Amino acid sequence: MKMLRLFDSVSKMLELAIRGTVLRHNIIANNISNVDTPGYQAMDVSF
Repeated sequence: MKMLRLFDSVSKMLELAIRGTVLRHNIIANNISNVDTPGYQAMDVSF
């Protein structure tokens, strides 16, 4: 039973890491797509 909790917590940490990476990639893609938009200010994510 203890082993299952370990895997559960590791899975949750990995999920959060993936979600953070997806968010960062989405923001980078948005910055690239708006590079020529007048007045657009690039965004960033910090962890």
